[in-house]
Amino acid sequence: VFIDGGAIVYGVINSENSRNIKIVGRGILDASKIERESAPDMITLKHVVNAQINGIILRDPHEYTVFPTNCDSITFNNIKLIGLWRYNSDGIHITNSKNIIIRNTFIRGFDDNIVISGEKTFYDEHYNINENIIVDSCVIWNDRGRALEIGAGTVVDTIKNILFSNC
Repeated sequence: VFIDGGAIVYGVINSENSRNIKIVGRGILDASKIERESAPDMITLKHVVNAQINGIILRDPHEYTVFPTNCDSITFNNIKLIGLWRYNSDGIHITNSKNIIIRNTFIRGFDDNIVISGEKTFYDEHYNINENIIVDSCVIWNDRGRALEIGAGTVVDTIKNILFSNC
C-alpha cells in the first residue's frame, strides 16, 4: 500500500496470513470517521511475516492504531501517530510477536503509546513468546496512559531481548 504525500485516506488496513508486505508513503491514514467496534484496528497485522511500515502518518484511530499479533519480522520506521484521543486508542500494541523494530517514530497518545503484551486469545505454540523487540530513537508523548509498557494482560511463556533506547 502506498499513500502519496498530501493524500488523506479514510479507513483501515487489515493483513492476515501474509508475507512481505509494505505500507509506505508520506500521506495520512485517518480513522476519524469510523465508530468504535465497527471495523478492525487502524492497521491490523495477524500472522504476518516480514512487513515494513514506513513514512506514513496515522491520525485519529477509532481503537488501537497498530496491532501486530502473532507476527515475525515487522519494521516500523519514521511513522507518526497523532490524534490518539479516544479511550483505549493504543499506539503500537505488539502481541505475541517477535523480531519487531520501531525506529524514528513519533507517537502522541492519550492512552498507552507502545505496549508489548501476550494475550491468551493469540497464544499458540509458535507465538508463546515476545522476543527481540527494539524501540529506538522515538519521541513518545503520553497524556494519560503509559508511554512504554511491558506485560499488560500477558500470558506468553517468555518475554526477552526487549530494548528501549534513545527515546
